[in-house]
Amino acid sequence: MTTSNKTQSNRRIRRQFLTVTLAFAFNLCCSHAFTQQSQTSSPATLRDAAAQAHRLVGAALSAGKLRNSPSFAAVAGREFNYVTPENEMKPGLLEPEQNQFVWMTNPDDNAAEQVVRFAEAHGMKVKGHNLLWHEQYPKWMLQLNAQQIHDAFVNHAHQVVRHFKGRVIAWDVVNEVIDNDNGNQLRVGDPVKYPLYQRLGATDAERRANLYQLIKDVFVAAHQEDPAALLFMNDYSIEAASPKADAVIALAIKLKADGVPIDGVGFQCHLGLNRAPATELAANMKRLTDRGFLVNISEIDISECDAPAGQGDAMQAAYWHDIAAACVANASCNGITAWGIDDKDSWIKTCKNAPGRLPRPLMFDDSFTAKPSYSATMQALLGK
Repeated sequence: MTTSNKTQSNRRIRRQFLTVTLAFAFNLCCSHAFTQQSQTSSPATLRDAAAQAHRLVGAALSAGKLRNSPSFAAVAGREFNYVTPENEMKPGLLEPEQNQFVWMTNPDDNAAEQVVRFAEAHGMKVKGHNLLWHEQYPKWMLQLNAQQIHDAFVNHAHQVVRHFKGRVIAWDVVNEVIDNDNGNQLRVGDPVKYPLYQRLGATDAERRANLYQLIKDVFVAAHQEDPAALLFMNDYSIEAASPKADAVIALAIKLKADGVPIDGVGFQCHLGLNRAPATELAANMKRLTDRGFLVNISEIDISECDAPAGQGDAMQAAYWHDIAAACVANASCNGITAWGIDDKDSWIKTCKNAPGRLPRPLMFDDSFTAKPSYSATMQALLGK
């Protein structure tokens, strides 16, 4: 067996091990749901329905909202079995000064720790988000040259994944590295808005080559620190058949061919009601899962801004159902994560093309009352 074939064989064995491990972890975290479900005629919560579907159903949670809103915390703990820290694990928040991580000065009560402890107390699994991004990076990195930036991100990955080993089952390792505003190539940044990646080289070609090496090395660092963790690439605007989706899929395939320990791709699904049908998402997911990748819906919210008056909730529910159903129909789609819980706390605050309207993008309204999209998601998890 050649070295390349041996590497691929080892990775297949690792994927099989990870799949079994994830299933075992899922069954542990959801055993209560199965017990409760056996006593009722229908699932009482999303996590009950997800248990039937053998899926993870999650939400992005923030430490501040968990502390300050009892309703937010109650719904999070009751309805979901999976957590993505909304901002708390992004590089700029975990390493505000070089080699000074938040747990060094505040080991028991930093924001990331608060979210992880909440998850553990409620039988929820955690996905870390993220290790490499062109936003929310430590500002001290802007003083570094290309090699120093590379080394700093690789060190960051080593330190962070090592710290959370055994408590985080998956990572969004790299986030949004394909630039749909620049020919769907690897990002090179710009001097004003996204200056960090500009420092990776003197030309765009050099920047892209260095970014690709950085992506590979951050994946390797994460895997070295926690071989059991699932490692994802995460991106937006890849739900439809599009050049950007093609570019992200091609990048995942190239990374895998180069021996990088990438397990899957997250489809963010920040959507409006005028976006492509879920059948295109299903087709894109299949292109990856047919090649041995896992996929997930990683940050879903669906704005109602484009709906005719009075039809927003119903249209949103139908779309949310179809997205969730696409995941349930694909055996290698391991979960669905909403980017928030209630409309009021969503990061989407306004309708750009419809002043005065509210986007209402999530499954619960401002009072934490379940909307039709909640029931639609539950029905999709149940295969209906």
